[in-house]
Amino acid sequence: ERLSRAKNILNYVSLPIARLGLWPVNITRGSCFRLAMYLLYHGFQLTMELTDLVLVFGDLQNIINNLMVSSFQATIAFRVLCVRFHPGVRRVILAMDEFHETHKFNDDTEKIIYVEHMERVQRFHDFMMLPVWMSSVTWFLTPAMLHFST
Repeated sequence: ERLSRAKNILNYVSLPIARLGLWPVNITRGSCFRLAMYLLYHGFQLTMELTDLVLVFGDLQNIINNLMVSSFQATIAFRVLCVRFHPGVRRVILAMDEFHETHKFNDDTEKIIYVEHMERVQRFHDFMMLPVWMSSVTWFLTPAMLHFST
């Protein structure tokens, strides 16, 4: 049972990305729709930030704040698109998937090391998901909080 869970670790850790339609493997119509919605969100967000940049032109502090947020948002969108559309990432994922499915272990020691390593990966992933979700929610709620605080 531990070995089968360890072999499915790639599917487990890719779930948050796959739910957004950003996983480059097993692309479905639903994942394409979710990707389009995600890109639409980033497109509108960057458009609003650039419009705001034009509106605050002349106030150095607001320009710096706007450029920091805009560059961060653009970097996030670029990184996401690199993961989704880069053919090298897809090849690596497929090779890892194939390794997890077809690898035959020479002895029990190798199997135990493999299972323990994959369990550590899963624990680290579970530990990191809480701060990731908290920072994501905070990031997406920041514009609303700033709007209602003024």
